[in-house]
Amino acid sequence: MGSYYLTLDLLEPGKDEFFLFLPLSPFGRDNLRALMFAGNDLENYGKIYAYRFPRNQQVYGPAQVHSLVNQDTVISEQFSLWDQQGSELVFGKMIIEPTGGAPLYIQPVYLQEEGPLKIPQIKRLIMSLGEAVVMAPSLEEAAVKLEYELRRKSDRFEKKVPMSPPIQIQTIPADDIKKEEETKPDH
Repeated sequence: MGSYYLTLDLLEPGKDEFFLFLPLSPFGRDNLRALMFAGNDLENYGKIYAYRFPRNQQVYGPAQVHSLVNQDTVISEQFSLWDQQGSELVFGKMIIEPTGGAPLYIQPVYLQEEGPLKIPQIKRLIMSLGEAVVMAPSLEEAAVKLEYELRRKSDRFEKKVPMSPPIQIQTIPADDIKKEEETKPDH
């Protein structure tokens, strides 16, 4: 999954900032391990942060969320109806937004003609948090449906461990490292 930009109040509540996000998965695995993000506003420009998930917590990655979407009978039935001869189902860019306990996934679903004039029309938004997956015509409706689904499955989510707070990753210029090595006494 590639990087993307979001405006959120991650570092200071109530103060929106512009960030570049990059989801990270362990090599050869589908789960999500961390969300790296870089500040793009004046005081945080170029600073890199990370939301790391505890090692003992299974956090679904984008491929696993897509699999959950395909396994949902209501959603997969709708996809089958739309993906008929003459029309094509197209998935938009998946966005992962950090929340208090697990990442929130949001992905648009488009329908377009299979012919030469391909004009995608947004039909639904998929929203997922943990094992809960919903699809609705608008972001507001998806949020309401997701809240209902989470309440329905609340016994599973109460045991989840929350994400660690973001940490800043310090970048040390190479010249500073050389200077520090030169001033160290020889033993």
